[in-house]
Amino acid sequence: MKAVFLAAGLGKRLHPITLKVPKGLIEIEGKTLLERAIESLEKYTDTEKIIFVTGHGGNLIKNKFGTDSLFLYVDNPHYEARNNIYSLYLAFPHIGDAPFLLFNSDVLFHPAILEMALENGPDTFLIIDNTKELGEEEMKVIIEGDRIRDISKALDPSLSHGEYIGISKFSRKGGMVLRRHIEDLIRKEKYEEFYEAGIRLMLDEHPVMATYTGGLPWIEIDDHRDLEEAKEMARLWDL
Repeated sequence: MKAVFLAAGLGKRLHPITLKVPKGLIEIEGKTLLERAIESLEKYTDTEKIIFVTGHGGNLIKNKFGTDSLFLYVDNPHYEARNNIYSLYLAFPHIGDAPFLLFNSDVLFHPAILEMALENGPDTFLIIDNTKELGEEEMKVIIEGDRIRDISKALDPSLSHGEYIGISKFSRKGGMVLRRHIEDLIRKEKYEEFYEAGIRLMLDEHPVMATYTGGLPWIEIDDHRDLEEAKEMARLWDL
């Protein structure tokens, strides 16, 4: 199993903090977001390689985790102009045909969310929060019998069944199908897309299932309000 962390973004809504560090290196109660995610990853799965796709502050991520052979650093030189679809595209040659876990690096999640997903989840899944109220900004999903049938921010919140939290797993076959669609989008210069556009294209071809947060806390940290909420979450579950 490999793990990919998409960590190239600018995080403009978190200035001035992210002028100095990338979002993945923001500290939440003494540990960075990436450190927390990797601790959970190493506790609940056997990971042969952790791939960071970096851009803004990439040298700081490399300095933080060092040159251990477990870690591989992939530079996205176009991080200012292209969306995270391009970061995932750059990771695929290093993933090869291995199954992999995919993480957005700006997500704080209760460790038991990953534990439950890996213990009970199918070969290819997205972790979904089906408990929260949905709005326009969330990456929403339509689910039919635990199979994801659509994913997009543009979905009608009233017709959607949950929010993708930015953590997923792809089997060998699922990853190869996703790679083909991502590469096709890049050939068409769809650089503005989120990588979920590639997932959307594969849904009728290969089953992508939902596994759930079980109501456990998580948050995508986009702005300073999110950051304060994340700190409060971590204080509670670090006790």
